[in-house]
Amino acid sequence: MVSIRTFVLVTAFIISPLPLIPAAPSDTRTEWRVGIAIFSSGNLPAHHGYLERSLPQILYEAVASADIHVFSGEETERYRDRILTDYREAVTRELWSLRAQLDENSLSSGGRGQRDTILEQIGEKERALLDSGAARVNIETEKPVVFAAAGDSPILPKVEQGLGEYCRSRDLDFLVTGTVTNPTDTTYIVKVVLYDANLDAIDEIRTAGGPERIVEEVEIMGGRIKEKILGREWSTIRIVSDVDGAMIEIGGAFRGVGTAEAENITPGAYTITVRAPGFLSRELTVTVGPGETAEIGVGLERLASREVLVETYPQGAAVYVGSLYRGTAPVFLRETGEESMVIAALDGYHDESFVLGRDVRDTVVLDLLPSSVSAEDLVRDGRHRFYRSLGAFALSMPVPFYFWYSSIEHAVAFPMAEGAERVRHARLGEAYYYSYLATFFVAGSLLIDTLSNLFRYLSLQERYGGS
Repeated sequence: MVSIRTFVLVTAFIISPLPLIPAAPSDTRTEWRVGIAIFSSGNLPAHHGYLERSLPQILYEAVASADIHVFSGEETERYRDRILTDYREAVTRELWSLRAQLDENSLSSGGRGQRDTILEQIGEKERALLDSGAARVNIETEKPVVFAAAGDSPILPKVEQGLGEYCRSRDLDFLVTGTVTNPTDTTYIVKVVLYDANLDAIDEIRTAGGPERIVEEVEIMGGRIKEKILGREWSTIRIVSDVDGAMIEIGGAFRGVGTAEAENITPGAYTITVRAPGFLSRELTVTVGPGETAEIGVGLERLASREVLVETYPQGAAVYVGSLYRGTAPVFLRETGEESMVIAALDGYHDESFVLGRDVRDTVVLDLLPSSVSAEDLVRDGRHRFYRSLGAFALSMPVPFYFWYSSIEHAVAFPMAEGAERVRHARLGEAYYYSYLATFFVAGSLLIDTLSNLFRYLSLQERYGGS
């Protein structure tokens, strides 16, 4: 039985072997990685040893909402220089390897054709080195922030080496660590170290006091560190409405229902809009400064009545409230809190109805059933559609499993085969693999169609009944 890891590696080798170096220097990094490490300590009493881990944890909770890092101009240039340096080192290593092969070929009885191929490859690498001097690497100046973890913990092991070496070993762009010492019985000194690996720059923040005070100070430091991680100033607005179903917009963007929060926004003035069916809308302006969190409670005033839009498909149906004619759809009806029966009637169609009351949405759409079609026939057709799609899905299921199993067989046989047999396994493995993907997609589409028909049938059953 082949392991999944072996299958993936072999399949990847068959389908898309990677080049040793990129064709040109490029920014392939898709994220900005941040690490927060356990603090070092000195002279800490045993009962306060927890500060080594608790202080980094406090910082993590303060900055964990950071989402996008914005590169400064200096940082962009240094990041570009690092990409070019890494690229040139990779090309240089390739040149060394090719020249070693050329020397070996000269000493052996290797053919001239092989020597010419190596020389051509050397020429390509040398041109790549020359071209890289004028290369302009495009850098994504905004990248998602990802916090590195050690297993299930967001806090990394203590730094036991240089900051740069630590960051390289864990693929970090930014590191937060520090020290906590206890020079006297009542005084603790905390030094938080911020290391930007791209700029090779160190920043330090210090505070001192008793255990409770340094915890408070570290929480405050979190705001400054978050600004470093984001690469810009930030603010937070939190809105809480007294109506659970209220829709809240902050700065023109929908943020939530009942309670909403906009984190990491640029400091400034924002228009807040709160709406809820049956209530007067509220609009207010909130101004937040750098590092501030504004929490605002918004109360809404209930309307004495509201309007409900009634639409029918097809349009033009006569709409009655009780026995009183109210117009042709689309039409607005006033809802005052008292329940009343609404009927929509149109020649050639069955009547449709609903109860107008507090629980009704602001817009009601009624689909009218043609008189030529009975409710029983409609339900029966929905049931037959569901069964047909279910049968097609069931019949499609064995096919992708067959191709999957066949691709595994050839992937396992590939490393052990030689010559033409090895090529055959590679081609068949690739063919079966792509066949598996295609048939899996077809089966997935049939499953979606089956679920869609199931929901349609259940909706018709609930609406019209039937056997």
